[in-house]
Amino acid sequence: MARGVNLWDNASDLRSFVLGAISITSPSDNATDVSLTPTITWNNMGDGTSYLLELSTNANMSSVKYSVTTTEASHSVPAYKLAGATTYYARLTATQGGQTEQSPVISFRTVEVIPPVPTMVVPAASGGTLYGTSRIQVKPEEGIGSLRVEISANSTFPTRSTYKGTVTDGSFSSVELQSITGTGRQVDGTLYYVRTRFAYSTIATGSAAQYTDYSAVMTYTYREAVQGDVNGDGIVDIADVNAVINMMLGKTASVPAADINGDGNVDIADVNAVINLMLGK
Repeated sequence: MARGVNLWDNASDLRSFVLGAISITSPSDNATDVSLTPTITWNNMGDGTSYLLELSTNANMSSVKYSVTTTEASHSVPAYKLAGATTYYARLTATQGGQTEQSPVISFRTVEVIPPVPTMVVPAASGGTLYGTSRIQVKPEEGIGSLRVEISANSTFPTRSTYKGTVTDGSFSSVELQSITGTGRQVDGTLYYVRTRFAYSTIATGSAAQYTDYSAVMTYTYREAVQGDVNGDGIVDIADVNAVINMMLGKTASVPAADINGDGNVDIADVNAVINLMLGK
């Protein structure tokens, strides 16, 4: 009897048979004026396949700006993740069992958007108090490249003493104020001035960043913490009572803020202390 031919001499042949070639079908390569919330589609590789979609601003995919893993053959990018007038590179990796296939990299350019001047959400007005766990926040806007947050104890925002933080993750909020170190470190009881602006791109200027005007300047007084605010939301309420109880019972790890009376223990005395603070006693 003639010896049969082995069609699967190596793992790569088997992999190609199982998964086949994968490619992104939409948007098309080199597409322009693509939506800021595009639906990216690819050929379905069958049941049991998972797909890793990656978007980068570099052709070699060295800096991934957005990624997601899904079992569907398409994915809609959420709002606020992509910048306007920006070229993105997309790559897909399909996995089935122990086998993987990677698509060719395609590129597309998003539609141009000129964002408005930022609208401050926190603080929403001048004269209030912000705490260690507070974050400067602005109203989300589509198409921006980044958000700049500047905080100073001087209304003229001198360069050497002004905190300048850049937000690029689409969250539209700064780091917690208590985490600022070095220039701009927050000092308890100090009055601060804050302003923000957006950076964005245009088709005409390419990768050179453009900037909106600064937002209206707001002020706030910084306080490290609110006594009794165990969960760090800036309010003393029943949620803080429950937090202390959970720590007292060992359900969650204790934090220094839970020791209201400063005796070194988190116990029923601290629960009563939070209740009294909540009731204004």
